[in-house]
Amino acid sequence: ELFLELRRMPQQGVNLAEFSRLIKFDSRQLAEPIFELFHPHSQRVPYLSIIGPMVVMSDQHYISRASMLFCMFDFNNSGAVNNAEFFIGLRSLLKGCTTFWKNFATTSQDEVERISTNIFSRIDGDGSEFITMGEFLTFAYRSKDLRTLMSPHAAASTEIFEEPIYFGGKGLALDLTAVSMPQQLERKLRHQVRLTPDPPDDLQPKRWVKRSSRDQNGRRAR
Repeated sequence: ELFLELRRMPQQGVNLAEFSRLIKFDSRQLAEPIFELFHPHSQRVPYLSIIGPMVVMSDQHYISRASMLFCMFDFNNSGAVNNAEFFIGLRSLLKGCTTFWKNFATTSQDEVERISTNIFSRIDGDGSEFITMGEFLTFAYRSKDLRTLMSPHAAASTEIFEEPIYFGGKGLALDLTAVSMPQQLERKLRHQVRLTPDPPDDLQPKRWVKRSSRDQNGRRAR
């Protein structure tokens, strides 16, 4: 119910009043110091940074927690997660973990992009640019890193839920962000390519160097 209400919000983040009400603090004074731990931007905290770590720390079976995270990352209820959705979900989860656990390493935006792209390509075995629940759970069963993340929090339940959960409606703000994210990542990649220097001649293919030298001296007559 909590996540369903968060999804319906027109913005990605919650302000202090919404945070206090949704988490059911007895007063604003009790909620405020906890809210500030999330380092709010423009007085708001991304709700995935709050709810994601709560799922990780829950007493559900490991696989049930993994399937829940997948469904949370499926912003438009399509039954699959694309690269942008996966990146946004992972970024929010990692940001939330740094708040919940003092010793959790802070990860830069560039590093999250690298990790997200690497993991996504490993899961997306058929190269469809989407990952399904089945593909994600196959990864979860084998992933040591994901198990390590969840291992400090023992599961009290032995029930395994592998079925997708459809939360009803679209995650309005997150769905819009996921639509624009691929273009942003593509622009950044093109910018990085433009800034990449040409390799020195001794590292270029010999055929290219030979042709370049010939062009400088004029092409041979046919």
